[in-house]
Amino acid sequence: MKEKIKIKLKISQNNHKGPNFRVLCDDTVLDECVNYKEDMYENSFELDLDKGKHQLVLEHFGKHPRDTDSVAKQDVAVQLVDLTFNGVKCDPVDLHENYFYPTKWPYPLELKMKNNLYFGYNGHYRYCFETPSTGWVLGQKKKHQKQLSEIEDFQISEDEFISRLETHIKKESNLVLSQGNTDL
Repeated sequence: MKEKIKIKLKISQNNHKGPNFRVLCDDTVLDECVNYKEDMYENSFELDLDKGKHQLVLEHFGKHPRDTDSVAKQDVAVQLVDLTFNGVKCDPVDLHENYFYPTKWPYPLELKMKNNLYFGYNGHYRYCFETPSTGWVLGQKKKHQKQLSEIEDFQISEDEFISRLETHIKKESNLVLSQGNTDL
């Protein structure tokens, strides 16, 4: 089945080097960028995938710890900003639920990292999904969204909001006070 995957990455670079990264779906390389020097990376991929489980992989490679300049606050890294399947944007909570697996780093690190979309180490991030992907993404959104009541036409001034809030607080205080008096 046809799937359109769109990826948006924020790029961090120092004065001498940009990051190296690959985009893969399952074991197929979709794109590879070496010494990428733009501030953002955006690309769309149209794939014909079988129904079932798949992995989108973002791999950051070729970085050395000295590529991070803490004095100038410059780093060589890739940050996942957006991931979209067939025009449906993934929920940020869902993106954070997947793991980044550091590789080829000279210092000890955790074997996998969760809740991190900033890839400053060499390694790969795996977004696991199922096709048809639109149903998968919508299901993940539903799973991760909190039940919030919708507020329609919530266009009031800050002063009006404060006034309404103060009125509500007074009503709540009076209610608490009146309930407290009946307990005596």
